[in-house]
Amino acid sequence: MLCLENKAEKLNFIVLNADGYWAAIADAAGSGIGGGMTYDTLLARCALKARAETIYTCNVAHFQRLGTKAAKLVRTP
Repeated sequence: MLCLENKAEKLNFIVLNADGYWAAIADAAGSGIGGGMTYDTLLARCALKARAETIYTCNVAHFQRLGTKAAKLVRTP
């Protein structure tokens, strides 16, 4: 928390509204995604909303299952 508090003014917080959150969960469920990958789905949606250039993850395979838009952004740190 201390690290985040020291950097808070430099962070851009991306949130999904209720419709965006619902759509992400519905898409995940429709694709057979559940459990912890649901959280990855929400992270990917936020990254796409923010127009991120890269999504860094140690779970590349998880994000590659989330569609071509997210898969194109995934890199290992």
